[in-house]
Amino acid sequence: MAVPLRPSIPGDDNNKDTNKDIKKVVPEAPSIGVPPIKKPVRPEIPSLSETSDSNSSDTAPRSFRGANMDAIEEAEEKEVQERLKKLSKIAPTRAQNTSLFHSELTSQDLLVNNWARYEHLMPKVIEVKTWLTELLAAEERTAEIAQARHERGTKYDEMYALIESLLTRYFVKERVVSGIDAKILMAMVANEVLGLGPIEPLWRDNRITEIMVNGPYKIRVEMGGKLHDVPGARFRDPEQLLDVCQQILAPINRSIDVAHPLQDGSLVDGSRVNIVHPTVGNQGPYLTIRKFPETAFTLEDLLSFKSMNEEMAEELGNYIGAGMSTVIIGGTGSGKTSMLNALSGCIPPGERVLVIEDTSELRLHSERDVLYLQARPAQQEGSGEVSIRDLVKNALRMRPDRIVVGEVRDFAAYDMLQAMNTGHDGSMTTVHANDAYSGIERLVNLLSEGGDAVDSNRVLSLISSGVDLFVTIQHYEDGSRRCSGIYEIPNRVTVSEAGKSSLEPVPLWEFVQTGLDENDRVIGNWERREPLSDSMDRKHRLGHRTHYSLEEILQMSKTAGNSAADN
Repeated sequence: MAVPLRPSIPGDDNNKDTNKDIKKVVPEAPSIGVPPIKKPVRPEIPSLSETSDSNSSDTAPRSFRGANMDAIEEAEEKEVQERLKKLSKIAPTRAQNTSLFHSELTSQDLLVNNWARYEHLMPKVIEVKTWLTELLAAEERTAEIAQARHERGTKYDEMYALIESLLTRYFVKERVVSGIDAKILMAMVANEVLGLGPIEPLWRDNRITEIMVNGPYKIRVEMGGKLHDVPGARFRDPEQLLDVCQQILAPINRSIDVAHPLQDGSLVDGSRVNIVHPTVGNQGPYLTIRKFPETAFTLEDLLSFKSMNEEMAEELGNYIGAGMSTVIIGGTGSGKTSMLNALSGCIPPGERVLVIEDTSELRLHSERDVLYLQARPAQQEGSGEVSIRDLVKNALRMRPDRIVVGEVRDFAAYDMLQAMNTGHDGSMTTVHANDAYSGIERLVNLLSEGGDAVDSNRVLSLISSGVDLFVTIQHYEDGSRRCSGIYEIPNRVTVSEAGKSSLEPVPLWEFVQTGLDENDRVIGNWERREPLSDSMDRKHRLGHRTHYSLEEILQMSKTAGNSAADN
């Protein structure tokens, strides 16, 4: 900070040369040139006599501002404390990233504080961002900024450190703001230039599993299985939100516009992104980001989450190891991918596994022979698409022991069932449905639509001969996710007297909810329904295989999860 000069006092000749020996402390110039900035004209500060008669509520004691103001502040403080109490119970799923000065504006701040806390800084954000982008462009740093924004990592840290240095010196020189507001303003500007703008702190919070931007002024997140409003975060206008969407799509050479109003993409950490243009969503743009944990969940994790009991985990581990083909059934956000990751850890080492996905989410044992294939959407001109079905067909020519498909949502289900019926035992996939019985209907519907439609009786026959198990997952009202049932798929289709075919899953285990506890958490038990049939036992020769204990299965699954994380 510069040393203030002693003011001259009229009539005091001793002060004439006093200031000559005092050196001005000037901040060190930044490493790259700073364009001249026109200093704003500052308003005159009123004299003490002018302010002494002021009745401003900001300077008046709390008791003189009226009961209404007191009640409003007390209500706001109570609301903040209630939010903090709820958020403190939510634990992160992975280690927090607190690099550089991100801690000056955290997701916790945005979840607890209202927009009024930050609104007064918006004009300064625009002013400082404009200066910074012009400076970086003049020094030909724009490409590096774009690279850092997409790749993150060391390049991101390097650019962030540069931006922090430039902003710090600029703030000292121009006296933009001071105190905590200066640090918050720095974080806001840096997030806009180098990150995802207002939602950057939310993306960095590992407690958050989904970010939903419902237009520029409404943001929600999923934490601990429940939805929460984010009152302290918003975009300035639809244009700023659309710019962030374009930045997300730029690395994959795509854009969101009138001709392409619906787009999918991903972030560097594998987060799945969906974008809707305002021409389709009249309150948009809409942006949805689904985040995934850095480490894959194991069976031991699912047991600790009370997603299943120990008997179920032991049985599933042995069934997957024996090569039972499995379909995981559940709704959106129910935890199908997490279950698929956990069960894949039970695949014996030495088997050749091909993983096929829309977005890279699965992480199998890195020491095994695992190959990953990822679907690719069509380019802007409409060419270059590689679908899940294309990849499944190609996988059959790559000599796989098992094929694992992240999700089938179209006619690719036919190729997946064909693979399960042609010697690729132990293959796994997921399907969107509410329960085991609607899972059968869902598969029938997927294969009964379009020009390549398959007769429903044929579909039921493919399911009964190819699929061995349904594992159902449910997202309960308290935010928990549980395995709601394990079902055996009979290897014969039942035909009624009227000639109608049907296929009924046989429940082996089912979760029965008995109520809610004092904290509104779901309570219940898993109940054994039926034993595995003799025909299924003979099909997979379970009596001639080594039966692994729960401890051995958990160790295999744990090793797979750790190796996948390292990979």
